[in-house]
Amino acid sequence: MWIVLLSFLLFDWCDELETLEETTMAKELVLVGDSLGYWRNEIAYRDIPAGYWDQWIYRRTYCRRAVEAWVPCSRASVTYRINLGLALMSMVFHFDRTARGAKYDQLVKTVNVPDLEFVKVDDIATGDFTEALKGVDAVVHIACPLPGRKDIDETFKSAIEGTLNVVRQAEKAGIKKFVVTSSFGTVLSPTHMPAFAGLTFDETMWGRLDEKEFLKNQGDKYYVYFTAKIKAEQALWEFAADHPHINVATILPGYVIGPYPKTFPRPTSIAATGTNDFVHGLINKGEVPFAPNWIVDVRDVAKGHVLALGKLPLPADDVGRFIINGATYPWKKAAEHLKKAKPELADRIIDLDTVNPLPGVLSDLDTTRAREILGIQEFIPTEKTFEDTVDDLLVLEQEVGLCRDCPGRPFKACLWPRWIPEVLYHEQFEPMLSEILRSILGSWNFLAEEYQTMSEKLVLITGVTGFVAGHTTDMLLARGYRVRGTVRSSKYDTVRKTVQKTGLEFVKIDEVASDDFTDALKGVDAVLHLACVLPGRQTLDETFKSAIEGTMNVVRQAQKAGIKKVVVTSTFGNLLNPSHRPMFQGLTFNETQWGDCSRDEFERNKDDKYYIYFTAKMNAEHALWEFAAEHPDLEVATILPGLILGPYSKTFPLPTSVGTMGTNDFIHGMINKGEVPFAPVWLVDVRDVAKAHIMALEKLPLPADDLKRFTINAGTFPWKKLAEHLLKTKPELRDRIIPLDTVPPLPGPLGSLDTTRAKEILGFTECIPMEKTFEDAVDDILMLEKLWAKKE
Repeated sequence: MWIVLLSFLLFDWCDELETLEETTMAKELVLVGDSLGYWRNEIAYRDIPAGYWDQWIYRRTYCRRAVEAWVPCSRASVTYRINLGLALMSMVFHFDRTARGAKYDQLVKTVNVPDLEFVKVDDIATGDFTEALKGVDAVVHIACPLPGRKDIDETFKSAIEGTLNVVRQAEKAGIKKFVVTSSFGTVLSPTHMPAFAGLTFDETMWGRLDEKEFLKNQGDKYYVYFTAKIKAEQALWEFAADHPHINVATILPGYVIGPYPKTFPRPTSIAATGTNDFVHGLINKGEVPFAPNWIVDVRDVAKGHVLALGKLPLPADDVGRFIINGATYPWKKAAEHLKKAKPELADRIIDLDTVNPLPGVLSDLDTTRAREILGIQEFIPTEKTFEDTVDDLLVLEQEVGLCRDCPGRPFKACLWPRWIPEVLYHEQFEPMLSEILRSILGSWNFLAEEYQTMSEKLVLITGVTGFVAGHTTDMLLARGYRVRGTVRSSKYDTVRKTVQKTGLEFVKIDEVASDDFTDALKGVDAVLHLACVLPGRQTLDETFKSAIEGTMNVVRQAQKAGIKKVVVTSTFGNLLNPSHRPMFQGLTFNETQWGDCSRDEFERNKDDKYYIYFTAKMNAEHALWEFAAEHPDLEVATILPGLILGPYSKTFPLPTSVGTMGTNDFIHGMINKGEVPFAPVWLVDVRDVAKAHIMALEKLPLPADDLKRFTINAGTFPWKKLAEHLLKTKPELRDRIIPLDTVPPLPGPLGSLDTTRAKEILGFTECIPMEKTFEDAVDDILMLEKLWAKKE
């Protein structure tokens, strides 16, 4: 007989299990800790052949309800034995001590499965497992509290000692096979910003832990949680190394969602829905989360544990870790899918046009090992996972109505403390009360801001409502910075009323080239100077004043105020002649180069708005570096992007006309029977440009002999090629684009921009594909056209 001990985490997860092929594990007993857990139960039932297992032991920690940290709670565990052919899972709930016996009795009475029994374990980190481990052949340890359910010390104790206590006692009892639930969070930094760096993570990687960083982020429950998970898994592998006779495997799932098991009691409040609360918030006018974007079905996670158990022992040199992930799947995409698949939810999901862009390029999790070693060839489609999850949540809302744990209070009220009067649950009071509670207790939902690496640094952004500045603001806020943005008087009142985000403030600056920045610079740690008028918006003299004096006025005052870090937006045009003829001479340009312009040539081209613009930008950057050379205490970096295209930040007011679309007017013209541009051919996504400014800021100070100029560019792209791409991906635009066989040939071989410095120094390894940039930009342009049509 074979027995597996399973201990689990905080939710009721799964109810079905994939059929397993008969193996030598038949008729072995599996001990499952905290078996009421979400995906632990998923392991339990699915067409298991009769007699396949003689017994199955569940170990479960459960409680009356999952409440917020200000409500005192304790824990207990219940262990089950069950006749099934798999490793099971366990779950932790919080409950009042007086309810412990009643809950235990309730489970015994309501869960009737042949050969399933329960045993109490008070604290998985310190409890005695002697009785629970009798006759057990393997342990599957899954128990761990969700982020924010315990304080720092308890979180670390539960994660680390909870794991080691079970494994130590099991090893002492002679048990040799262990499968432990870890997390995707153990392969990257607990800040999770690498999740938006366009990287690929696999099981050979570990998140970097830094004591100073931890002290800075100890108020972030997600940072604390993932740090605890990293330490717990590392401690497990150290124990395994010291005891080579045991066989260990760890499962590193993405963010786990999915339907609930039908075997065990279902959630009776939002607080008990576990990780599915992200989905519940999404379909209840909540914010669309920006992370985690690695989504996996609870049923696949359960299956992963079972398959890993069946593969033990693994070769001695095997890493023993398995990433289980369904897909890299942005939550906005999930919301879009749900609106299409379940149109009845359309009014329950916020306007997706208001969703902020992701703070970078999504990274991936490599599931090669799970596929090749465990044999998981196919994951449940993420769309189905979301649909099944929503179906369960809607049923729960209908079944529960009023939360059983909070008599007389709405289901959604379970997330709120009991001391709030019932009258305040009326919907007309909810926005006001929610805002008050946010300010007192921190963010109310498990949303993006709780993944932030909260910083106290204040950054001044000039022209904050601009194309690049808007995205830069979004990303800085997402990274925990505070932002102060300059706004012209004509826009100031509107922006203050319509844009309200934590950490974002505004200051009036009408003329960047001459205004006093004294108040704007108070308390500022760094300046990002992004404001600049586009070609043709001003006269020749005004263009030069705005570019040159606009830059120097900001930088001079910042240096005088003692600010040491400044990042300025420049342009690819500073690398070559303002006529841009060299763009079609097959040359490669890098940051060591500068464009040249004679007075005679300037006089001949002073009616060319682009020539004037690029000449002014070149002079502005020259003046900036001369000032920096005279003030070596000032750390400066410049960003030289290609032509910037892409979607708009949804934080700030959207363009109100074609004239305010910025550089996207190139695309707007092309999809409105306009000419297909032949230049510029160096293009880059606005989100990458924003990201580059922040990466440069965080790299300062650079070595004194460094150029400190960074070219940011996605590649060289003929516009005709991009028009062809749009015709394929958006055939509805066919009648809006001129026949491409009428497009004249390019005037020469295309040149290129060398982005080596951005890759090697900033770590900017990958840009958003230009095809995606065009698609996203076109989507926004079409959306704007509809908005403008409604106003006419």
